[in-house]
Amino acid sequence: MSFHLGPVLSPESSTPPGRCPTAPAPLEVLHFVKNFCQAFTNRSADHRFGGGEPPVTRHLIEDDLNRRLLALLQQDGRMAHAELAERLGVSRPTVIERVRRLEEDGVIAGYAARVPAEKVGKPCVAFVAVRYKPGTDDAAEERFLRALEKEPDVLEAHTVAGEDCLLLKVVAADPQGVNERLRRIRALGNQVTTRTTVVLATHFEKPGPSPFPAEGRGAPARGGKP
Repeated sequence: MSFHLGPVLSPESSTPPGRCPTAPAPLEVLHFVKNFCQAFTNRSADHRFGGGEPPVTRHLIEDDLNRRLLALLQQDGRMAHAELAERLGVSRPTVIERVRRLEEDGVIAGYAARVPAEKVGKPCVAFVAVRYKPGTDDAAEERFLRALEKEPDVLEAHTVAGEDCLLLKVVAADPQGVNERLRRIRALGNQVTTRTTVVLATHFEKPGPSPFPAEGRGAPARGGKP
């Protein structure tokens, strides 16, 4: 459930923002998404990215043991190799080798503590839609993104299709803190306007996508063997 605050305009603007200058029409968006997904699928099938980039590690995540291993590590990234081996019914050296391969191939990107925002005094979560004003060039967009990345309370930034250009996830202590962060965001790029939705309640958050296919079984139950 969320509360929509409506458009928040930059100081020099007195009218609601128009379409993102780089946003395609709805039909063009559908064609773009379809073509992008098809191109990515084709590259994955060939185990290759264009431009000589590293091969896709699809074969690693198609292995059932690796999927079960990933599911357990998503539940608890600090689970010991011995416990992982017991839960999976394999030897400890097998687990160590599997984890090493998954790390080296980037399937496991890293390990981090999940800290609830309210535990560090920032329980107010907001999603901020950003639009670039007409005439904003690529260099200005890149500078804005790099500046956003340095903001500690801007947790996520996504380029999106449609009328908005970016979608940000922001945390703060209270609504006044959200407003202050909006001022900072607009100050980082004076060629942007924002539209904000404040979260009233978060019902669940998942640590990542399931390694199992949609039609497959779920992750091993916590506290029991798979």
